[in-house]
Parts: sequence; C-alpha cells; structure tokens
Amino acid sequence: MKKKNISRAAQKLHTSQPALTYRLNQLENQFGIKIFVRGRREIKFTPEGRCLAQYAKKMSNELQKLKDQLSEIGGEIHGELRLGVSSNVDEYDLPEILKNFHQLYPNVRLKIHSDNSKTIFRSVYKRGVPYLHAPGRL
Repeated sequence: MKKKNISRAAQKLHTSQPALTYRLNQLENQFGIKIFVRGRREIKFTPEGRCLAQYAKKMSNELQKLKDQLSEIGGEIHGELRLGVSSNVDEYDLPEILKNFHQLYPNVRLKIHSDNSKTIFRSVYKRGVPYLHAPGRL
C-alpha cells in the first residue's frame, strides 16, 4: 500500500473510508489474518497482509493480460505503453503526443514515469523503471 492512511487510500480508490475499512475487515475475516497494523497516524502491512497484497497485484496483472489477449484475438490493439520521460518533455511536448496517441489507440493503457534525464537513464539501464498511471493527463 503506497498510501499509509486509510482515508487517503480510500480517496485514491474513489470510495469512502468506511467502505474501504469494511472491505478490509471482510478480507481479514475471510482469510483469518490481520492485514494491517493500525497506528495513530498510519497503517502498515503485516507479513500476511504484504503476501496477500503481492498476490492480489499479481492476479490483477494476470487478469489484465488475459483481457489484452482476448481483445487481440478480436483484432483490437490493447496493452500497456510504459514511458520514462524527462520532466521537460513531460511538461511541454508529451501531453499533445499522448492525446494524439490515445485518439488512435484508446484501448492502450499509458503508464508514465517522469523525472530528470539522469534518473530516467539510470532506471532504464537497470531495467527498473518505476511508473505512474496518468489517466487524467490526456
């Protein structure tokens, strides 16, 4: 969990804090584990919670791959385009380029990591480019 606060996590997920808390409690009951240790100002995964989150992320990625494969059978272009771009390109040139790309390929998900050129180069070289989903940038 990147957000260490239930309210902020709920906001990011476009749901309410009580709804997210309820669902997390249901998961804890279903699996018979504690997912989080709740502190005064933040929450942290338990080892079991971390394992569950990693599995959920893996299954989410597998489901998306399956959807992409099924769409490709139908002849549509689907998938994910990951970009590592410098802050200058991101700020000035990229919005128009991505707008045009999205019009041509509306079913391709865009994931973008923007940073200074040196950091992007190092990340690409190490094959560990982090990325951020940027749906509202088009």
